[in-house]
Amino acid sequence: MAKASDTSASKETTKSSKKTVPEMKSATTETPKKRVIRKKAAAKAEVTSGEEAPVKKTKWRLPADHAEAGPPPPVMKAFWGVFNPMMVQVAQYDYANEKEAQKAAEEMTEKKKTPHFVQVIKKLV
Repeated sequence: MAKASDTSASKETTKSSKKTVPEMKSATTETPKKRVIRKKAAAKAEVTSGEEAPVKKTKWRLPADHAEAGPPPPVMKAFWGVFNPMMVQVAQYDYANEKEAQKAAEEMTEKKKTPHFVQVIKKLV
């Protein structure tokens, strides 16, 4: 029997002398990204418990969908145009002179015996 106890004692020593297998990491291990988020949250908590945090100035940026701004739209100016029935412009007046354009259209209608009309024209300046 003494031999049986000796063998069990020798087994215990061999078990302890064996290298232990490291335990597997649990599924809740902290990734570097999570660690950074946790540290930032802790820093905010410290700041809120103390004095007000300094305001950081950020550069103003356009949203992504407006990042490439094109050229400005062209400048247009409105005029009154007198036209004949073939849609050919016969005369042109400033936008403020609509009465003069109407009068000219009536005169041309009487003189040439064909209906003339007035229409707004927009041109690039």
